[in-house]
Amino acid sequence: MERIVFAEGWREVFADSGYENFNSFFKYSSGERINEKGKRNVQSLTIKRQGAAATVFIKRFNYPHLKDLVGSYFSFGRVLSQAAVEWENANFLLNKNIGTYKPVCCGEKTIFGLERKSFFVSEKIKGQCLTDFVGEKWDRISRQQKEDLLAGLGRFVRKIHNAGINFPDLYVWHIYLNDNRQSDKFDFSIIDLHRMQQNVTKREKQIHNLGRFKYSMLDKHFDESLYRIFIESYAVGGRSEDVDELAAKVIKYSHIRLGKRNQKKY
Repeated sequence: MERIVFAEGWREVFADSGYENFNSFFKYSSGERINEKGKRNVQSLTIKRQGAAATVFIKRFNYPHLKDLVGSYFSFGRVLSQAAVEWENANFLLNKNIGTYKPVCCGEKTIFGLERKSFFVSEKIKGQCLTDFVGEKWDRISRQQKEDLLAGLGRFVRKIHNAGINFPDLYVWHIYLNDNRQSDKFDFSIIDLHRMQQNVTKREKQIHNLGRFKYSMLDKHFDESLYRIFIESYAVGGRSEDVDELAAKVIKYSHIRLGKRNQKKY
């Protein structure tokens, strides 16, 4: 069985460019390949919308992971495709005023209700991946700007946790720095939502999220004082606990459970 869901106004946009059924989306291969990891890949697609070129991204899941199907059941009370999980989670974040990509289309192919293949299409985020920003501009911005950015990141992650979200893929490379021309403050979005879980408030899960984020913070860019600013900013507005104790728990999880192996460079 095949199913495609469109956000309001997008069915006609895709139909005008010849994208109307599952295979027309899933077999598209002309755009730039952004990312590829085993059973999933991301590719850009440029179409016309309201007379102008618009870039969207197609994330395709070739085969489901059993753990993801089980995870969707515990999160939503029913088994969902990985693309449907992205769709639900993106809309949830946006409803909570948490930045992420805007979903425009979601499709799945199932057999007896179980996913075989699926895809998720989103608008391009108007901003820059944080790893690219750090790699290109970190040496050119002031110390105060670095501290402001880390403080903003701490507040952003706190907002995610206050919304009852468990984000096991909380890494620097999944954060985008939004274009915000009306303000000098840093504004963020988060991507890669297929493992995100709603209605999770366990402190252990939050520590694990923070530990993964600490793991992704390269020492050559983020010194201990910048990390301290991040964790102190995160602690504001949360449960009452000693910041030193919180920081120690996060670092312990980062080092013991994750180590420094296979850390991305940027």
